[in-house]
Amino acid sequence: MNTKLLIKDLKKTPQQIIAYFIIGLSLNWIKSIDLGMNAWSTFNQGITHQTGIAFGTASQIVSIVIILLSIFMKIYPGYATVLNAIFIGYFINLGERYHLYYVSDNYFLNLLLIVVALLIFNLGLYMYLSCNAGAGPRDGLMIGLVKLTGKSVTVVRTSIEATVFIIGWLLGGTVGIGTIITTFLGGYTLDKTFKFFKYSSHKIHHTNIMSYFKNVS
Repeated sequence: MNTKLLIKDLKKTPQQIIAYFIIGLSLNWIKSIDLGMNAWSTFNQGITHQTGIAFGTASQIVSIVIILLSIFMKIYPGYATVLNAIFIGYFINLGERYHLYYVSDNYFLNLLLIVVALLIFNLGLYMYLSCNAGAGPRDGLMIGLVKLTGKSVTVVRTSIEATVFIIGWLLGGTVGIGTIITTFLGGYTLDKTFKFFKYSSHKIHHTNIMSYFKNVS
């Protein structure tokens, strides 16, 4: 057994859990402001609206289904991908249960709060991705469909997000100015966050769970 590799990765676990906590709370914060969210959150909220299950639980179910679809397309998750699917939803529900967010009565202040929550979300995303232990479930789905269809990342990602957004909206997910903010500022602010921390996603190789256990054993 490669004990050094195992210990090295175990040391990353606290950072990963903190990252999931930050991501979960920021997603729930944006939802609680109730001015609209990104495509996947709109989809999750639509499921919540139709079934009555918690927003975080919907996120967990969708993430697990996506992981299974990705495996079917021979895109294997990292161990952190599985933790992502479980813990982000858990912390979303925790934030909702204990009201770990602030919503103002002022419309314009709430717009600013969405931007703040988005910046915090990006910090959590950086903390998670910089562990290099597996990308998010939705990225695995995107990669699988790129390989399956032969289309570009831009076409596949846009198609996926447009599809889940429309379905989420039809299911009753909230759509509004927050949707526009998170859609158009999300990528820009994430890019600035990566540059601030000198993190290049193009140079990082995320291990999958199959190769990981092969290296550890």
